[in-house]
Amino acid sequence: MRSLILLALYIFMPQSGAVELTEMYGSIQSPRFPDSYPKNSEVSWNITVPEGFKIKLYFMHFDLEPSYLCEYDYVKIEAEQELLVTFCGRENTDTEQIPGEQVIMSPENSLSVSFRSDFSNEERFTGFEAHYTAVDVDECTERNDEELACDHYCHNYIGGYYCSCRFGYILHSDNRTCRVECSDNLFIERTGVITSSDFPNPYPKSSDCLYRIELQEGFVISLEFDDSFDIEDHPEVTCPYDYLKIKAGRKEFGPLCGERSPGRIETGSNSVQILFHSDNSGESRGWKLSYTAVGNPCPVPQPPENGKIEPVLAQYSFKDQVLITCDTGYNVLKDDIEAERYQIECRKEGTWSSSVPVCKIVDCGAPVELEHGSVSYDSRDNRTIFGSSIQYSCQGPRYHMYPAINSSTYICGEKGLWMNEELGSKRPSCMAACGQPVKPLPALLKRIVGGRNAELGFFPWQALIMVEDLSRVPEDKWFGSGALLSESWVLTAAHVLRSQRRDSTVVPVSKEHVTVYLGLHDVRNKRGAVNLTAEKIILHEDFDPWNYNNDIALVKLKEKVSMNPWVMPVCLPSVGQDSTDPEPHTLGLVAGWGISNPNVSMDNAVSSDLGMVSDVLQYVKLPVVLHSECKTSYKSRSGNYNITDNMFCAGFYEGGKDTCLGDSGGAFVMEDPQSKRWVAQGLVSWVCGAPQFSRVKRQRVANGHSATRGVSPWIAMLSRNGQPFCGGSLIGNKWIVTAAHCLLDPLHSGNPVPVTVSAASFQIILGKHRTKRKDDTEQTLQAEQLILHPSYQAATFEFDIALLQLSRPATFNNYVLPVCLPDESQHSALHEGDMMIVSGWGKQFLRRLPDSLMEIEIPIANQELCKMSYKSLNGKVTDDMLCAGEKEGGKDACQGDSGGPMVTLNRHSGRWFLAAVVSWGDGCGVSGRFGVYSNIVRSLSWIRNITGVENV
Repeated sequence: MRSLILLALYIFMPQSGAVELTEMYGSIQSPRFPDSYPKNSEVSWNITVPEGFKIKLYFMHFDLEPSYLCEYDYVKIEAEQELLVTFCGRENTDTEQIPGEQVIMSPENSLSVSFRSDFSNEERFTGFEAHYTAVDVDECTERNDEELACDHYCHNYIGGYYCSCRFGYILHSDNRTCRVECSDNLFIERTGVITSSDFPNPYPKSSDCLYRIELQEGFVISLEFDDSFDIEDHPEVTCPYDYLKIKAGRKEFGPLCGERSPGRIETGSNSVQILFHSDNSGESRGWKLSYTAVGNPCPVPQPPENGKIEPVLAQYSFKDQVLITCDTGYNVLKDDIEAERYQIECRKEGTWSSSVPVCKIVDCGAPVELEHGSVSYDSRDNRTIFGSSIQYSCQGPRYHMYPAINSSTYICGEKGLWMNEELGSKRPSCMAACGQPVKPLPALLKRIVGGRNAELGFFPWQALIMVEDLSRVPEDKWFGSGALLSESWVLTAAHVLRSQRRDSTVVPVSKEHVTVYLGLHDVRNKRGAVNLTAEKIILHEDFDPWNYNNDIALVKLKEKVSMNPWVMPVCLPSVGQDSTDPEPHTLGLVAGWGISNPNVSMDNAVSSDLGMVSDVLQYVKLPVVLHSECKTSYKSRSGNYNITDNMFCAGFYEGGKDTCLGDSGGAFVMEDPQSKRWVAQGLVSWVCGAPQFSRVKRQRVANGHSATRGVSPWIAMLSRNGQPFCGGSLIGNKWIVTAAHCLLDPLHSGNPVPVTVSAASFQIILGKHRTKRKDDTEQTLQAEQLILHPSYQAATFEFDIALLQLSRPATFNNYVLPVCLPDESQHSALHEGDMMIVSGWGKQFLRRLPDSLMEIEIPIANQELCKMSYKSLNGKVTDDMLCAGEKEGGKDACQGDSGGPMVTLNRHSGRWFLAAVVSWGDGCGVSGRFGVYSNIVRSLSWIRNITGVENV
């Protein structure tokens, strides 16, 4: 197979002439090979391959007639018209050479092979056979001349190569040389260094670099060449290859080349251009120069008196700057303007931009006067210049300096400000002396039961706050107390100034509706009192109207109040004491007029015995209660009245009128043992389940009796068209507990799903006592929503409980207070025979309404006996119900309203809690029948979830 392939590649060879071969490989044979070649033959083969390749030639067979120096028959190989070798004979001799295994490589991409035979071939020589092939040339490594194929990087590929350059260089149009783009190098600094590219390595070829130095007019540039100077030169022609030319204004320097540095060149110009040219050859290292610039000189300036200049130089020239400053206590004065420093600059003409200013001593000016204070100068001529001193003082004894400082001396400082060692430039203020009444308060040694009249000046910080919202229908009016903190601020309780809205938002009342009385002692005589209006009202941002947490507010007065013996502020606790409660069992004072009625005017409050407990300011001494004991004592109270960390308790365990004389927002004050000043430690805030009027102890009264006014401050009258139809109990300040059947719409009594009456169809009256006559302690409110117990069954009265959410919170006073909710443990605490109080207006009693609130005292009945008594009537007494009354009859729930409260006293805490709600029964006081009540404990979780009221 191989011989066939070779035959296919054989080229028919004529006996004379030239053969052109352009294939990448092939074979050459002598004529008639492998037979003997003919006489007188002459044949040439011209082999040519593409550029980038060379030709490799080798012989497989060689048999020619031997002759001296190959005179007869021979094979000659030539390239580029140059003889490479001549072969002849059968073996190598001194005069003959055969190719043997020698490989002939063409220097370029062409090769010529010639064969010649003379007139004889007696021995029948067989000739030759040769093969050739094109071989790729690696131009990157096989350069025969001195020049490299590429200036930087060479990349070979089959049949050729290409060049690339290092970063920052550009390939020249000859595709071999690398040059740089350096046609616009700008220098604008006053000094600098310029070099040829890659200095001190050889600079790039075929490049034209331009370097420009451009400075402001007025500078003169000097060039200093480094001794290392090497630019390609010619011994006979001046700089024909590479050169450096410099142009400065009208001057030109160069061309420069060779190995001798030009040294220093004074250009005499502020603008210099340096052109550097290189051709496409050479390996010279280049050049380096430093340039500097100097300007026209300016005269040396003289420093001002009490001043200095910087920097201090022997000579100043164009663009040099000088900073003028003055000694401590002096300011630079230039063109009537004072400054701490002033700067001038040398101009190109050799003059300064401005004259040297003068130094003026600092003047602090007249010190600012203190309100309620004075200032005195230490110098006779009242000097205010640097180093002068003044003294501040306050009008004693009603005003003192704040903050307290060791020295009130201020000295005129270097910056023109009056300076104090402790306060710096901040001025003190003269604040009213707090907690120091003109008349000393009595020593807190023993308890005062029932309160005592305060002398005029005992409590000069006491404020009476009147809120009169005329924009509401009906008009709202209420009162509270407060404590004066300063000339402009009064501290009070947040609930006193909270707008009585229908929603639960915490918004202050309008400032136009608030009046503050200071210096008031006897409400019947207001001649010595100060009547002030509010500029701003701020409620504590975290005030919670549900549990009275953070029950604090501030009133900013529109006008500052002047201090006198009857108007002075109370102190606040010192910094660091704000998180510490007063020590348990220590005594404090609470003052007030015992205001209780929120709906009377100032004059009516004075004239009515129901408006205030006393016309004259009274005070009471109360001990601080241990926080844990206070929490325990409130365990049975209606929740949401949590004793939080922001509260402390004060009072006597057994209660009494002495805990009730303070008005809401009034200050609980204690004397600081160190400063002997009176400090406001707290504000009167709230109480629940503790009426301010006690029941008269008496024997059990048959058929009920009239209740003492204020004895049941939690009872609510549900009234429609002026007539009571049910009762209820206040829990918290926005919720009423009543019976579910009270709220059913009679027009839909047959509906399987209970339908309630409209919330707008009835009113809820708190603070009510008399049935037919209006009480001045009343608060009339509307229901915002009606909620029946989800398990309520109208047919059997199971879970006969409902909740009414008030449109706005009730205002607490002696006649309106919440009853406490029980906890689960109090269900088991109720036993057969325990006496309970049921109150109401007795709509069904004797078929007529009583003149005032009625109450009865009845015992808890035996539950099984109660169930048996109703069995014959198909009445169902379930576990969510309580039975009460006497078996012989005569006293029954009919003597109280449906929905009204059944309460009992917790003898440990002294609080009344709601046990049940009047629900249903058979007749009124019928023998053998008991009244049935809906048990609150069975619905306690539901009440808590809806109202948010939790036990503390």
